[in-house]
Amino acid sequence: MLTFTRATLLGLLLLALPAAASAQTAFSDDDANGLVAASLQLGGVPDATDRWFMYGADFRLQVASGLEIVPRAVFRPLQGASVFQIDGNLLKSPALATPGRVRPFFGLGGAVRHFSPDVGDTTTKVGLNLSAGARVATSTAIEPFAMFQYTAMHDATDEFTAMAGVSLHLRR
Repeated sequence: MLTFTRATLLGLLLLALPAAASAQTAFSDDDANGLVAASLQLGGVPDATDRWFMYGADFRLQVASGLEIVPRAVFRPLQGASVFQIDGNLLKSPALATPGRVRPFFGLGGAVRHFSPDVGDTTTKVGLNLSAGARVATSTAIEPFAMFQYTAMHDATDEFTAMAGVSLHLRR
């Protein structure tokens, strides 16, 4: 009986947490233009056969309500080479009828990818990005997120990447 009572109380507590959390003002709700946040991210290329891991950083600059310019740099060490990519994405966060803690976004942009082997010639290519993801709104300055991006270089180096990270809000 004691186990049932504890499980019931824990279940009621877990049901009450989203209501308490949604009553708080999230940092993401700040709608002023300007520098919003800086982020660190980890992830990889799911279909890679050689060293799928990558890491990067970006910052978000809001230019209109729900519209952000996001410059990003990522690095992927490979066996005998490395890839460095700079992205410039325009991300849109759609206005939701009933916004919750999860805030989706999508966007597009450009990419410059530099492939540098230990031996041989380096190559630099320009491509297009399609991005989608979601942020989890919190009442703290730390905001977790996940992002998926397809970068089309119009050759065999097209990549789908999955990244997760945390943003640090630079306002308030």
